[in-house]
Amino acid sequence: MQVPERIVIGAGPAGSAVALLLARAGQPPLLLERSARLRTRLCGEFISGEAAASLAALGVDVVKLGGQPTHGLRLACGSQLIEAELPFTVYGLSRGMLDSALQARAQAAGVLLWRGARAGVRQLAAADGRAHRLHITTTGGMALELPARTLLLACGKTDIAALQRQPRREPEPLIGLQLHLRLLPQQMRSLRGHVEVMLFDSGYGGLQPVERDRVNLCLLLRRGPQGVRLPALLQALGRECPLLAQRLQGASGADASPRSIFRVPYGYLHRASTQDPPRLWRLGDQAAVIPSFTGDGVAIALHIATVAAQELLAGATAQHYHQRLRRELIGQMIRAQLLYELGRHRPLRGALLPLLRRWQALLGWLARITRVDPAALRL
Repeated sequence: MQVPERIVIGAGPAGSAVALLLARAGQPPLLLERSARLRTRLCGEFISGEAAASLAALGVDVVKLGGQPTHGLRLACGSQLIEAELPFTVYGLSRGMLDSALQARAQAAGVLLWRGARAGVRQLAAADGRAHRLHITTTGGMALELPARTLLLACGKTDIAALQRQPRREPEPLIGLQLHLRLLPQQMRSLRGHVEVMLFDSGYGGLQPVERDRVNLCLLLRRGPQGVRLPALLQALGRECPLLAQRLQGASGADASPRSIFRVPYGYLHRASTQDPPRLWRLGDQAAVIPSFTGDGVAIALHIATVAAQELLAGATAQHYHQRLRRELIGQMIRAQLLYELGRHRPLRGALLPLLRRWQALLGWLARITRVDPAALRL
């Protein structure tokens, strides 16, 4: 096999999108994916307006894939419930459906997708800076090494040992949980067209319809000393938030094993350094991890992929690329982090909720300021 000079590790939205864009320019990379089969990733599955536009430019029609249009936001805290119209249309679409569509587009453009390939880095770069050495282990037990002149790291929230992100602060002891549910018909009718965000003392959660009459439930909570027992946890959260208890009454799937993730470095934004390995490009969550409740993770991943493809094709250095990303994303990351802090501390939350109840347009404004900067999107 003739190995392309560029290798992308990770076939999620960022990895598949950058591979597709490079292939369209006649420079298809090798795309590695550690999962042997397509699997659903833990994700809020919230496709914002700018994410839908980016996907359309890549040839992916969210509506044709079954994406559920959402126009309204409900914010629940205890027995309080605040409703507002979103300033844009968003969609609920499962990561399984999204990843499958992007990977298919990349392959159709000439990208070689290698599934079941776990990559580790044995050597960052040769003495002359010409190549990384990747150690690949396949699901069949085969091991080999591949050279990569340019390495694009898009492996999501999972780090590769030799290339670990270096957050400026220790990640919080938060656990993320996700599962798909089927609600009773009356509950589904009430939820349809809305995303519901629920604030708890231990964190927050979200409910949103996705394709095939399913609902995505995502939770981000402080991990207790006894670990997670999902049925008991959902009962406790339902007592704290009557809206959640109402939605879960009679729901199927609530006793399934949830997808989970722990100690995610929310607020991380890569800072370019002279110590960075040469020709290593970070994409997606390897470059920036926005607090998840903003719902802009997929949009940021696609934006990063677009910027990476532009800079690679222009012959820019990895350092220049990372500096550009930081300039374009830092304002959004700061605003999202401040909003996250407001929502998680009870005294601040208590001051904010009456304002939101009185001026519900504030919810739309808060949603707008945590999007990718429109100036950055005019690429």
